[in-house]
Amino acid sequence: MHGIWPTKDFTIGPLFCNRSASFDFNEIQGILDQLKLHWTNVRANTELDNFWEHEWTKHGTCAMQLEVFNTELKYFSQGLALNEKFPLAQYLAQANIKPGKIYETKDVFEAVKKGIGGKNPALECQHMPEDFVKPVLTQIGICLDKNLSVIDCDKTHGGIYGKCPPFDFIEFPATEDRTRSGKAGMVWGLIIGFGMIMAFFIYTLKNYWTDRARTAGYEAI
Repeated sequence: MHGIWPTKDFTIGPLFCNRSASFDFNEIQGILDQLKLHWTNVRANTELDNFWEHEWTKHGTCAMQLEVFNTELKYFSQGLALNEKFPLAQYLAQANIKPGKIYETKDVFEAVKKGIGGKNPALECQHMPEDFVKPVLTQIGICLDKNLSVIDCDKTHGGIYGKCPPFDFIEFPATEDRTRSGKAGMVWGLIIGFGMIMAFFIYTLKNYWTDRARTAGYEAI
């Protein structure tokens, strides 16, 4: 699990919407074991809650305008629930797509699309500096509306294929090889290590929120 990201159409953000809603590690103690397993802190040599604090501050404080996400505990609990609801690894396995091999982008895309009921997911890839022949699949996004119903990801920033070549091949990486060294190994650990689910939460903001966001300087990066 990477995060739940409130998103305006074709942009990134809004971001950091409520600076007063600071992260409190004590609020998630009841789900800590689940977070360690399914929403892993991928930031090497940092405090255990470093990644969760980042996700809450940057994205959770924007999602909290909806009741289902209006507290820190709700935000992370809902993330865990969505992660369980959409088992991406299972969708890929059912299409005989296994880690450590190269596949056509369209096959990966269609496997996920079938699993989420025919809606378009959003893939993301990255060109690794060494060790990999093809772009590496780093994330799979599922887009949701305000009611948490799955919708097409066509309006996401970067589109449904991101940096993945639509008519070529991509690599579905296996588990991190901790014997690797150098820049590629570092990227492998930081990006691939946290799995491949990123839940997008796409919505059309009302005029009030748009005006407020604009005046508060919450423009996309």
